Amino acid sequence: MLKKFSISLRIRLLISIAVASLVIAPQIVAFLITPSMYVFNGINTISNFNDVEGVYFSVIKQSSEGGFKYINQFDFGSTPFFLYPVYLVLGKIAALGNLSIPFVYHLSSLILSFTFSMFLFKFLSLFFTKVKEVFLAFLLINFGGVLLMIVPEANVFVSYTFPHFIVAQMSLFISIYFLIRYASYQNPLNLFVIFFATFILSMVHPWMSLLLGVSYFIWATYLFQRNGNPRYYLPMIAILAASVPWLYFYSSNVFWTTFPLKSKIVLLPLIFGPFLFLAILGLFNIKFKKKIDSFIFLRIWLLTQVVFMYLPFAFQRRFSEGISVPIAIFAVLGIKKLINFHAPSKPLIVITLPFLFTFIFVYPLINIFWLIDNKDVYKTPGEINAAKYLDQNGGFDKRILSSPYNGNFIAGRAKISVYLGHGTQTPNFDQKLIITASFYKGETSKKEREEFLKKESICYIYVGPQETQVLKINLDKETYIQKVFHENEISLYKLKIC
Repeated sequence: MLKKFSISLRIRLLISIAVASLVIAPQIVAFLITPSMYVFNGINTISNFNDVEGVYFSVIKQSSEGGFKYINQFDFGSTPFFLYPVYLVLGKIAALGNLSIPFVYHLSSLILSFTFSMFLFKFLSLFFTKVKEVFLAFLLINFGGVLLMIVPEANVFVSYTFPHFIVAQMSLFISIYFLIRYASYQNPLNLFVIFFATFILSMVHPWMSLLLGVSYFIWATYLFQRNGNPRYYLPMIAILAASVPWLYFYSSNVFWTTFPLKSKIVLLPLIFGPFLFLAILGLFNIKFKKKIDSFIFLRIWLLTQVVFMYLPFAFQRRFSEGISVPIAIFAVLGIKKLINFHAPSKPLIVITLPFLFTFIFVYPLINIFWLIDNKDVYKTPGEINAAKYLDQNGGFDKRILSSPYNGNFIAGRAKISVYLGHGTQTPNFDQKLIITASFYKGETSKKEREEFLKKESICYIYVGPQETQVLKINLDKETYIQKVFHENEISLYKLKIC
């Protein structure tokens, strides 16, 4: 028995290392194939360039320079730094080891994805006793939703490239793991783990702790009605104590707005495809499972998650976080319904090969082709040096005017506020987009342009390829500004009174 466990552990280690390697492989390839005359930007190569560069890199940079309060560079205001606790920690690590921001970011993704992969095997043991069922569920969780890249929260593998997503999902499933264990053994020590994991989850994505509490309360009520034991409700105290302060903080500091259902969320069932069909089949195949209570909780969790996902609020996409885990577990039951798992392992191989092929071969190829001539992944020396100039000569009390694309890049690299950048963090983004385009097009008089810069505390004007596309005025002839930087296709102009 000990020998069998040891072999199983080695296999889990190897698979977790393989998954973590797949996460980091595109970044390594990107660095190795950096074209001449370009600089590897170190950015995440899958999705959410604006978030990674404009927010996460910005927080890490501010933290590494000694900050404990995040200066939102897009609205001239300060945000309590613990809104981004994961990146606060990464910033301190970067400062301690004198490491670059991209290196710390991707190293954390590598370590966290390995850790979460190892934990997933433990989590799946709550539902399956056969090794091949556990491994199949693991493969489906990580590689069963290749098209889910467009909704990173819903795809565990894609979330590995965002450190705070991994921390949130790991905290979420640690909470669920010990909630289920508490219901079976009612060990008071489990309550402390539930509190700690939910507290971390609430710091990162508090809406998921709300979903966790609702799901567990429904399940606890089901168990209480069946057994009459009120101790099933005790974990609710731990969940509430850990989450209510953060929910109150976020609800009082984040602007709650009704929001139309986003197309990505509406299309989510279609993106899962046959994966979802198998899960629906498995959803009704738990009647004779030995661990039926665990599956009942999972059924409650999944159905509650779907309801929350379609609530008309701006943060609705957050509720899709980790949804591929319960869907994968039920998909295994669906596969069991279709295939006899006691037969030779050939059917299992037939089922899993497409997923393995997709991610081991197709995924890296997609990323490599995406990297070629990609302006997000590679920057010119002019862009890098312009950011360095602004970092040395700027300040959070000064603003720079640019396209939103370059505004995000600057925010992650320089100590300066940005007039137009991240879509959700820039107040009145649509209005500022029109005003910025009007400035570069010269649709206002020279006097009006000068007054606009003074009124908005804009000290610098950025001119790169994006800005040049709409630029209709000769900034060299604008008497109220002077050129202070020029390299390759990048120019910086400074308001003379700054």
